[in-house]
Amino acid sequence: MKVTFVVCNIDLIKHKGSLIPQWESTYREGVASMAALLQSNGVDVGLLKLSTGVSAARLETLWSSQLADTDLAAFTINAVDFPEAKRIAGILKSRQPSLRTICGGVHPTLCPEECIIEPAFDIVCRGEGEHVMLELCEKLQSGSDLEHLEGLWTKSSGVIRRNAPRPLMVDLSELPAPARDLPAVSDYDQDKVRDTTFFMATRGCPYQCAYCCNHSLSQIYSNPQDYYRFKPVEAFIGELRSYIVNHPAISWLALYDDMMMGDREWFEDFSGRYARKIARRIFMTARWELLDEHTVALLKRMSVVYVLVGLEVGDPQIRCEVLNRQQSDELMTRGGTLLRKHGIRFGVYTMVGVPTETHVKALKTVKLAARVGGNPLLGHHTIYFPFEGTPLYARCKEEGLLSDRQVRSYFNDTRLDMPDFTRKEIRWAHQRFKPFCLGYWLTGKLPSLLHDPLTRFLDRCWLAWGPRHPGHRAD
Repeated sequence: MKVTFVVCNIDLIKHKGSLIPQWESTYREGVASMAALLQSNGVDVGLLKLSTGVSAARLETLWSSQLADTDLAAFTINAVDFPEAKRIAGILKSRQPSLRTICGGVHPTLCPEECIIEPAFDIVCRGEGEHVMLELCEKLQSGSDLEHLEGLWTKSSGVIRRNAPRPLMVDLSELPAPARDLPAVSDYDQDKVRDTTFFMATRGCPYQCAYCCNHSLSQIYSNPQDYYRFKPVEAFIGELRSYIVNHPAISWLALYDDMMMGDREWFEDFSGRYARKIARRIFMTARWELLDEHTVALLKRMSVVYVLVGLEVGDPQIRCEVLNRQQSDELMTRGGTLLRKHGIRFGVYTMVGVPTETHVKALKTVKLAARVGGNPLLGHHTIYFPFEGTPLYARCKEEGLLSDRQVRSYFNDTRLDMPDFTRKEIRWAHQRFKPFCLGYWLTGKLPSLLHDPLTRFLDRCWLAWGPRHPGHRAD
């Protein structure tokens, strides 16, 4: 039995002469975790990574030459990936009619009906996939019926069988460490791609941000109270140490997990063990609510050199009422001050094109990002994308803001058509965000005699250079 996981819709951009993923990484923690459990139970596992828009001819060549022995092609996707995943799965099934296809991940979990009716997909997995995939492989290998397999939607002769998701795993230590070194076949030269393998100690999130899928995901399970979970400290330390043993030249680790500090006792235990047993430099993500004098001192003890924190939007009303992100400007500026005090570099996540935003209000995001004090060149800036199944998607749909545009990247376009913040304005604001943020950041380091007039000059430039719209009024 062979399963090939397919990671598709990878946007590659040129950076210093090399191709790099436009998103942080092509690594998928869920894929690596499922692959590890399957491998530990004797299942042959492959991995296929495909750039956005890969040609059918190139795909068929890769598949027939290296992956033709695959029995099950497994796609882990979100809403942005869905159109490309459908296309890829359709090509593979036309090339190999006996191939079975399954899709899982955020989009199939929250929108299973849309996925199961697609001819390109035979099966939909809802919820966490490790044990579902293992049981599916066992049944396929033995020729058993799939009809009642918990966590799967299947179809046969036009009849769809909708099974409930499996309950959430409570003890994450029952899983092997993710298979981070799974060899991959790809349509691009992987040796020239700067890629980041990251680590996560938690699953789930206790917050209810309106644009995020986490709360909606938690509600599909019979035990939603167990959604936010931690790996045991000793197990996670062992996972990191094992990776370092196999990669002795590595000088830093990426802990892509902004909820690690959510349990102070767990994090204090982890930070102490990490400092004693590993002591590699760290890049990590965080939340402002969890940054205080004590936790930032722990970050310093762990050799954290760079942190990414979510600022999202600069207008407090949009941030609190539209995004349901209850964070004040003061909370963020205080967190930035603490990070700088301890010598930890940081950047912020921001986005434009949020419902009720305007060109003028987007400038508040630019200025707050500069005022908080993170390096503008190290930040992460996107265009808001409405994910189905989230409260903000429902609002966009109810207010008639959703267009029919197919958007394949958060970096290039918006799906919304808003009367007070047009598509042209949103794209303009996204493209100019970093240069303006850098300008405000630099002027903030000057004495007020220079700072004040230069700030007013930048304000006028943003308003004057932006696409004209009757709603542009300084407020």
